[in-house]
Amino acid sequence: MINQVFVYGTLMQGEINHHIISDYALRITPAYIKGILYDLPYGYPALVSGNGLVFGELIELSDVREAMSVLDDLEGYSGPGKDNLYEREIVTVQTIKGEHCLAWTYRWASRALPDGARRVQNRRWGHKYPYLYFAYGSCLHNGPGSRLFEHGQSSEFCPLAIGELAGYRFALNKIAADGSSVYANLMPQLGNSVFGLIYQISDAGLEYLDRREGYPHHYERTTLKVKIHGEDAILTEVITYLAHPDMVTDTWYPVSLSYAEELRKGSHWLPEPYRTQVFLHEIARHSGNYEL
Repeated sequence: MINQVFVYGTLMQGEINHHIISDYALRITPAYIKGILYDLPYGYPALVSGNGLVFGELIELSDVREAMSVLDDLEGYSGPGKDNLYEREIVTVQTIKGEHCLAWTYRWASRALPDGARRVQNRRWGHKYPYLYFAYGSCLHNGPGSRLFEHGQSSEFCPLAIGELAGYRFALNKIAADGSSVYANLMPQLGNSVFGLIYQISDAGLEYLDRREGYPHHYERTTLKVKIHGEDAILTEVITYLAHPDMVTDTWYPVSLSYAEELRKGSHWLPEPYRTQVFLHEIARHSGNYEL
């Protein structure tokens, strides 16, 4: 029996109907499926067939029969061949870590979309997270114990996909304010790529990043094009932070043990061999007692 459902609208965490499914949720994982998503003028989205990417959450359910019955009522699904608002079907889902599985989801049953339907392209549905952000350093770490978590910012950062930024290399060469150590940075380099985590973030999340990165004196905020790892889709206007030229050093400096640990804990998002051969190798190069 399939015990997972892919949700992409009001049932996601932070949305108005999440409480309906939360008691049945054993695990929630950022994920996406093939399709096209539209924002309807009624306050919820519609999924239709297509070759785009629809981002949402994969929810593992505790009581599948009861949970799906509750969801059927919410989605206006009465059974095969009925006059349904949404059809329930099985789809292939890819998680943010690249794992594939089967899950239930609900697809728009009507042939015509209502007037005012607006396509949602290459991002999650909803209005809380208007910005895309590419994290390549310490902001990869977003779980308990991370600065994002301890600073109360976890809910302002929504993981979307693993991203690949072409034309740059990862470096630890941004000098600390006290001149004692270095932080992560991106340096232009043709033929090279940097991998990281693409988030959707809120207004509060962007304000937090500006403070954390010391914008504009320590890091400069810029927007770039980032490819979704393993897909053809390219996201535009993705925010990231590059060290201010005055704060970049060519001299070797150590990385602090606490910062190295923060980077290591976030590295689980990164694909191999980039994680080991580039990311962890650069950390090791700046901390002699660091173990890969």
